[in-house]
Amino acid sequence: MSVVKYKYIPGTKVPSMGTKRVVQTEAAARAGFRARTQGMTDTLKSINVETARAIAKAASPVRDFATIWKAIEEGALVGYIESVKLIRRDMDKTPPLIPVSAGGGTLRSSWFARPIVNGVLAGFSADYAPYVHEMTSPPYGVVKWTRPGSGPKFLEEALKRNAQIIPGIVAKHVKAKIV
Repeated sequence: MSVVKYKYIPGTKVPSMGTKRVVQTEAAARAGFRARTQGMTDTLKSINVETARAIAKAASPVRDFATIWKAIEEGALVGYIESVKLIRRDMDKTPPLIPVSAGGGTLRSSWFARPIVNGVLAGFSADYAPYVHEMTSPPYGVVKWTRPGSGPKFLEEALKRNAQIIPGIVAKHVKAKIV
């Protein structure tokens, strides 16, 4: 067994995220967090599968994929960037909204998006973002969110709401580059 230290989130009294050291195995801590984030993992897998199908369909009129591969990559990247922008806007206008602390909005302003190989990496850089995202009742009790309409699962819910739209956005941009 090892000692795992959880970060404290200002304004909460969640014991497992307090400044106290909690004795448990690191494997148990990782497994517990993975179990709570499984919904987002499943949503992302579904989006990836549907996006791959949409790209294949958009490129299907062309027989020689080797000559158009660069166009597919470029179009997909533009589509991914547009999709990430859509998700970010959605988290700010459709509940659950991104929580904002009473002192400012550090979590909200920590959003980032950058191109990577075969896609875009996006998320929140604030080290406490995963904890805030998972602050559901129970096990955390009643959380008093300072921003009306904000709450847990703000990213996951935005992904779920737009899961059917994202593949079409990517496919549209792939098709535009191919034609």
